[in-house]
Amino acid sequence: MILAWLLSILGIAVIGTLVELILPTHRISKFIKSVFRTMVVLVIILPLPGLFRNGFDFMGDGSIFDNNVNLDENFLQFMDNLRMRNLAMGAERQLQEEGITGIQIDITGRWRNNNVEISLVTVNVSNIVMSDELMNININEHMRTRLSELLFVDRTLIIII
Repeated sequence: MILAWLLSILGIAVIGTLVELILPTHRISKFIKSVFRTMVVLVIILPLPGLFRNGFDFMGDGSIFDNNVNLDENFLQFMDNLRMRNLAMGAERQLQEEGITGIQIDITGRWRNNNVEISLVTVNVSNIVMSDELMNININEHMRTRLSELLFVDRTLIIII
């Protein structure tokens, strides 16, 4: 807000100076100069009531720039969902390389401070296709073990459906 205010003051002053240079010295130029001076005063004065109403807290550290960031919760949720989906797709690709295809992994959790907090991993195995080497294993236990290793989560957070 303050930066925009300063830029508008500077802009009106520059425009006023240019107009003064272009116009000849007649009565009309005196009138236009007084109009621009009035505009400069208005540009300076108009934001002041808002500052008095909202206070002069410029961050408390003497800085005139406000570094407070208002985070959009919807955007954060979207990014969390996107990261969780990418994490799930990575686990699905790893299991495909190991001979297990047709599974769908859904991860519930959130990202905070560049760390993932996984609260639930759901694995849909209704369309599973396994390689011949994996045919005689307990698929539920194998999936829990591999996903626990891949996602660094406790086995109890993994649900096979």
